Amino acid sequence: MKKVGLLGGSFDPIHLGHLNLAIELKEKWQLEEVWFIPAQVSPFKKNALPSLASHRLKMVELALKPFSQFFLSDFELQRPSLSYTIETVNYFCQLHRENRYFWLIGEDHLNSFTKWYQWQEILKQVTLLIGSRFQSPSEEANIWPEQLQSLLTKGWTRTRLMDISSTDIRMRLIENLPCDHLLPNTVLTYIEQNQLYQLKECFNH
Repeated sequence: MKKVGLLGGSFDPIHLGHLNLAIELKEKWQLEEVWFIPAQVSPFKKNALPSLASHRLKMVELALKPFSQFFLSDFELQRPSLSYTIETVNYFCQLHRENRYFWLIGEDHLNSFTKWYQWQEILKQVTLLIGSRFQSPSEEANIWPEQLQSLLTKGWTRTRLMDISSTDIRMRLIENLPCDHLLPNTVLTYIEQNQLYQLKECFNH
């Protein structure tokens, strides 16, 4: 049985925080592979469309090149509708039923997890791994449904803090501020060559 991590997101753009989360959870849970899955359109960002899928796909591809056990899937980008995690999970679980799958998230996404479409079904098929700078869930965890609480203790993982957001990166790029410390150099070069994130509208997604 192969242990495979799945990491979804807009990746607009992918940054060192994404990579750090994947690296640390992979190492601490001894995952054999991690698949990065760019979303077509997030259900939580329906009114703020991301950058072109082709650009986001290429940036993830460039960022993953140094990592032999990191892979890229365009499954969600091939679909015309919103990207629902349950559909992606079903796809991978049916593709290789012999694998054990883990869904990777940072603690900043945990508060919205129970708003994900069919989140209970997601938890039946994959193990939720949460990267956090804290040793254990905060007292706020008591407000989460019992089904989620029971899994938090199992998947909660202390990781190094890299407080980086794609929104902040887009803002810095628009203002012509350095981003070398936030992005892989190959990704930054691609952004510059293709003149991405030069409009104020980039703030909104």
